[in-house]
Amino acid sequence: MRNPAMILAALLWIAGCARQPTHASATPVAPPAQEDFRTFCTHAACQRDVDIDLIQAGLGEYHHHFELLPPSVQPEVVTVYAGQKVKAAATFKDGKFAGWVAPAAATADDVMLSFDLQQASSGMMLDVHNDSQRMVKLSLFKVDLRAVGGEPQYTSSCPVMAGAGDFETWPEAVFEIDVRSADLSPSAAGACN
Repeated sequence: MRNPAMILAALLWIAGCARQPTHASATPVAPPAQEDFRTFCTHAACQRDVDIDLIQAGLGEYHHHFELLPPSVQPEVVTVYAGQKVKAAATFKDGKFAGWVAPAAATADDVMLSFDLQQASSGMMLDVHNDSQRMVKLSLFKVDLRAVGGEPQYTSSCPVMAGAGDFETWPEAVFEIDVRSADLSPSAAGACN
């Protein structure tokens, strides 16, 4: 059987390559094809010893221990796995999204966000909090438990108002949420899509 952690890491790396960052970042970029994922994790903030537990109607209980997972915050994507809380800052250049950075690398101009993906009896909930003074609309993709190892699928989201929180919900068990970009434009302000 293939190693789920390696499959997941490869998919995240491929997704990250689809869009190149527009600025330099202190966060390491996913490894080049010739570099082993374990070697990449010796110099990147990879997640270690992560347990993911979910319950899905019709599938029962899911438990998997991952020795290594990619960093939660990479320039191209913020990845939040079920049961995790992640903080990240969206950076902008000339009003356009330029990438993600870890909180320690954020500046006063960045939009600091926190993400919390939890399972409740009614399904999954992603709680998003915006610590900045600007509204932001996020581009979210999800991997359902039934599709672990598959391609993340776009999912709708509502704008997160300045200094406030928002939440998104799904009836199915969600293995991960990928936050790929952020939009500050006024046209995104009222759209939940």
